[in-house]
Amino acid sequence: MIHILFMILKALGILLLVLLFLVLLIVCTVLFLPFCYRAQVLKEEEGFACVKASGRVSWLFGAVALTASYEEQKPEAQILLFGASLETWKRRLKKIRRGEASVPRTEENETENALEAEKTAEQKAPDQKEKQQKVTAQKEQPEQEQEPDAPKKSILERFFGRIEYLPEKLLNLASRLLQTAFRLLELPFRLLEKLEQKIQAGRRLKRKWESVKKFFRSKMFREALLHAKKEVLYFLKKAAPKKVTGTVRFGFNDPALTGETLGILGMIYGKLPKDLSIQPDFEQEILQGDVRMKGSFQAVTAAGIALRLFRDQNLRKTIRHFKHKEA
Repeated sequence: MIHILFMILKALGILLLVLLFLVLLIVCTVLFLPFCYRAQVLKEEEGFACVKASGRVSWLFGAVALTASYEEQKPEAQILLFGASLETWKRRLKKIRRGEASVPRTEENETENALEAEKTAEQKAPDQKEKQQKVTAQKEQPEQEQEPDAPKKSILERFFGRIEYLPEKLLNLASRLLQTAFRLLELPFRLLEKLEQKIQAGRRLKRKWESVKKFFRSKMFREALLHAKKEVLYFLKKAAPKKVTGTVRFGFNDPALTGETLGILGMIYGKLPKDLSIQPDFEQEILQGDVRMKGSFQAVTAAGIALRLFRDQNLRKTIRHFKHKEA
């Protein structure tokens, strides 16, 4: 009995070790397998509408990829799994579920459709006959005799009829005049009330602005901002393209401006990629180029940055402050 219990525990331990190994393998694959990217920007004609750009980010040796392109002012993007888009995979799954062969129509279905068509035709026929009978009956009816005109009222009757409602109209007019008078009297008080509300709103806005300025000038916010800036620059340095090739040709209407731009580029010439050729044109205004870049980065770098930012108390307090303000 004890031997069987030990065998079960041994099997469970082996199963747990295998699961742990698989989890560690997946985590290490996600963290340490690099994300590779490449991009290209091409401009051969005048105008920014002629700019063409394309890019691709791949992972797991190209098994998962994200492609994007911009051409003729139309951006496009799609996700690829093993070289096929998600829409293609959806169509394949639908075909597998329902089968590729379509079911043909049988003769019984055709006969049922024919019978239904005959029934609908038979139902419509009596309705049309009833409508025709109603139209003929309306045409055959004799015209009704015109009723005699009512006798005309005398001048005195019309005069007394108008005088009868005159006091009521005068009272309505007097009430309207009183209402407009009261509104005119209330108008200054309403204007003063609205002015007071605007003044209070301005004071509240001023107090909020003072508190915001005080927060932005605080030591906590400045240290959190410096730390976040440092981590972002570190990530950009790690994820910067390893290879940049191509040519860029530029020029302005004023040759002096072209020379000044070339001088500024010469100051940072040592930091520019070696395979990137920059060609100035002092005769015409032009901006053309074909630039390609490649690079890679690891998810472990982003995970380490996120962990360090999470451990920063100043940054957490800053985030809580903004959440409290939004709430």
